[in-house]
Amino acid sequence: MKSEILSLILGSVFFLSILSPAIAQEATKIQAGDFEFTVASPWKDKNAPRPMVKAVAVWTDPDGVHEPINCAFYHFGEGQGGTVRANVDRWKGQFQGAVEEDAEQLVIDGQKITLLHLRGTYMDGPMFGNKTPKKGYALLGAIFESPGGHVFLKATGPGAAIEASKASFRKMALSPTEK
Repeated sequence: MKSEILSLILGSVFFLSILSPAIAQEATKIQAGDFEFTVASPWKDKNAPRPMVKAVAVWTDPDGVHEPINCAFYHFGEGQGGTVRANVDRWKGQFQGAVEEDAEQLVIDGQKITLLHLRGTYMDGPMFGNKTPKKGYALLGAIFESPGGHVFLKATGPGAAIEASKASFRKMALSPTEK
């Protein structure tokens, strides 16, 4: 009897160990403008829209080293939100002093996308309030051009955490282009 119970317990543990990674990989969809983004581990939809923000996804470091990072999904509507250049300049303007910039322009199946990585001293705070300088911070951004209104993704945080999240951010940001 004891061996049967032990076999049942070990079998259950084995089954759950196989199942739990599948559960962790469960993806959700975020709709912003004309685009549907796939949000998968280590990102998770916070289900926290707010004024001007269609959705927020949070990245949690799988290694447990870095603090979580939020990524906001913006869509203001047709003809709203400004040009790609104006938004890149505005995001750069949220940094104080010298800003390191890596930008990549992509065209995937006719879809124009700008990916951005900024590094420097980020001025953190509300749009129209006092800002706190955060040295060594970074920003990951993505801009999808669309006649129905551009879609903007923006994540900021400590530079090391942004660097650790960069590959998964890119995967999430480019998910609408996957066939």
